[in-house]
Amino acid sequence: MNSSGATTRECREPSGDPCLDAILEALSRHLGVDAADIPIDLPVVDVPGIDSMTLINALLAIERHLGISVDLHLLTQVRTIADLAAVVRLHHGTELA
Repeated sequence: MNSSGATTRECREPSGDPCLDAILEALSRHLGVDAADIPIDLPVVDVPGIDSMTLINALLAIERHLGISVDLHLLTQVRTIADLAAVVRLHHGTELA
């Protein structure tokens, strides 16, 4: 938190995790922001600029980029961007190695 009481977030380097990096890159393109500025631990619904259509379009781009298909039922487990990466890794990890 800074002196004005606002929460601040530090920019981060690429994670080296192909799932997380692909998700951040897709969201970056759809949101028009730098991937390093997308918080991975904030609830998805609280990420500035994200709405249901943005998320669906980004998910389709992620599927194309990684060559996978994400079961929509698994998305009920997703609360954050980090959760989405974990779901993709858990269910497609051997395909992405």
